Amino acid sequence: MGIFPPKQVETIISCAISAGGEAHSDLDLPTVISLAVTAKISYPSTCSAGVIVYLLASPDGSNYDNENLTDAFAHFSPQFVAGEVHQRTINVDLLPRYVRILVRNPAEASCTCSAVVNITKVYNEV
Repeated sequence: MGIFPPKQVETIISCAISAGGEAHSDLDLPTVISLAVTAKISYPSTCSAGVIVYLLASPDGSNYDNENLTDAFAHFSPQFVAGEVHQRTINVDLLPRYVRILVRNPAEASCTCSAVVNITKVYNEV
């Protein structure tokens, strides 16, 4: 029986995202078999919409899924309440090798939210 490396938690996005803006991080996951993605979003009282977190897959690290609710490999939205902080975690199995985690702030005006995205990696047996 092999040795399993410990689960690793990594912050991949930590920034402010203005209205209509986005932040993303590209991941190369050759030996990762599952991933927990946690998004913690701080919404100011001026916000009118919540963020959308997309997981976009790529077979080669260059050509990614389209950023929309139909074509994305996966997507989720933490609960939105203006003036509050909300967090949501999803688990993703059977990952492609390349994944782009993209956080989109669809608000149209006066909404710069703070986003922190952490991932927890689970590896193939070594």
